[in-house]
Amino acid sequence: MFKILAIDDDPDIIEQIRHFLPVDDYTVSSAGGAIEAQNKVARQRFDAILLDIGLPGDDGISLLKYFNSTGITRTCPVIMITGTASREIVLTSRQNGASGFLMKPVKAKTLIDQLARSISMRDIQMRSAAKEVKSGKLKVERDSLYVLVICEDKINLSMVQEAFRLSEEASEKGEAWEKVALDLRTQPEINSETILLIKMMAKVLQPAKLFILAGHNFGELIGVLPEDKASLVISEIDLRRQIRQGKSSQ
Repeated sequence: MFKILAIDDDPDIIEQIRHFLPVDDYTVSSAGGAIEAQNKVARQRFDAILLDIGLPGDDGISLLKYFNSTGITRTCPVIMITGTASREIVLTSRQNGASGFLMKPVKAKTLIDQLARSISMRDIQMRSAAKEVKSGKLKVERDSLYVLVICEDKINLSMVQEAFRLSEEASEKGEAWEKVALDLRTQPEINSETILLIKMMAKVLQPAKLFILAGHNFGELIGVLPEDKASLVISEIDLRRQIRQGKSSQ
């Protein structure tokens, strides 16, 4: 579940955002101005911020500069909402850490796509940063819908062996992995060695339903595993949607 902070002085816009975003993927908090937004960000962590440029008083650009100066934009993507995106506004926003723009009137598909891309890119950057302190490590995170297997560096044989060991331990405890997402978004390249290791990883994770999380290397991963062996997805939001759709069709 992703936590979103929507900052806009127009309550109708806030309600529209809440209506557009799937409740299974997002929870939306709101703030009507800069002070309220700063207080909320200080108290809790958000996965993304939707920020109206035309805020009264301290406008959206000033609030964006505050988020950037305090380091918030490094871990939480900020998407600007505007009715007029001039070249100057876009440039200033980019220079101060904005990850994207939404034009008013906001459209549901555009909003969902922007959030999915921004959150996915944030995850890629954080995984890349983690490689410096956790080089060569395999990390496993449990979600209510799936098990996330993260290759924090270039995939290697030791990661495959570790995945096998952890999945076997889970089975012995009666917690068998039924759905597994293999996170390959930070792989530096997809070559013949990488493909062989991915296929080995898929084999040791059987009989779990396998999903491959891809980022910039999405195109290179197409066809690496047949569709009956793994589903290729570009973000965790797409992953959750596919899993829920699979459940509803059963």
